[in-house]
Amino acid sequence: MKIQQIRYVLEIYRTGSISQAAKNLFLSQPNLSRAVKSLEDELGYKMFTRASSGVTFTEKGVTFLEHARSIIYQLEQIQDISSEEHLNRFSVINCSYAPVDYAFSQLCLELQAAHHYCLTLSQLRGELATDQLARGECDIAFIVGMDTFTPSYREYLAARGLLYTPLHTLQCNINLSKDHPLLLKNEPFDFEKLYRYPLVDYGNSQKSNTPFQHKQIFSFVNPQRVIMVDSAQIRSFLVLNTQAYSIGVKLPPRRVAQLDWVSIPIPGATMELGYLISSESKLNPILPRFLELLEAELSYLNEE
Repeated sequence: MKIQQIRYVLEIYRTGSISQAAKNLFLSQPNLSRAVKSLEDELGYKMFTRASSGVTFTEKGVTFLEHARSIIYQLEQIQDISSEEHLNRFSVINCSYAPVDYAFSQLCLELQAAHHYCLTLSQLRGELATDQLARGECDIAFIVGMDTFTPSYREYLAARGLLYTPLHTLQCNINLSKDHPLLLKNEPFDFEKLYRYPLVDYGNSQKSNTPFQHKQIFSFVNPQRVIMVDSAQIRSFLVLNTQAYSIGVKLPPRRVAQLDWVSIPIPGATMELGYLISSESKLNPILPRFLELLEAELSYLNEE
């Protein structure tokens, strides 16, 4: 068995495709297939099955991946040794929740005295986030959602080799610009009147509707008036500069001040903040400290 063969298998898992893995590795597909076949013959079991939709790893193949990640991680640690110091690697996926960004910036400040480090922060949601985590491309992914306790979601995570840990229950709000027509009247806010206005939510060409329209507690959402964007910045821009509104969780005061919008609590509506890690990868030693920094950033949740 060669280290290169291990890297080949990991790349096939990461891409879900032999042809794409071959392109990324600058190999011909036949050469990559032969290298993996040679490894399978040496080990005495199949790594994966091939289909038109991609590759599916066998049970033994998944076990191989678990050990393979550990081998490559340890190898990278050895290669990163320099002047008796090692490279501090840590990668976070956020879902545009500001306190995670703040905690990451504090981590950067703490590690800036180290001579060798590589820290990454990405903004991803849904399957894009879980895919990267399942492929071992990050250490932790944060999610804010309403359906994290459903059996189907837990089964989905288990199938990807991911573990979910809840952190906090967050109040759910409506966000509007200060000059929104519904705020100009001197009367109690009427949520049902939001039906006249568009909701701006996160999505892309593959996600053309919003999960809020399927929840009774959000009956004011008009499914015929929805704007989907893939950027937190664009979402905030539209809320501030149009009559669209957004649905989000309670944010830290300094973030609210930056956005300069009005947030109105939705009675009885909450979301849950939690994080995902891989059950198949060794925990990053930086992770506990990062979670401590995040808890400090979440202290605003206990304020009136």
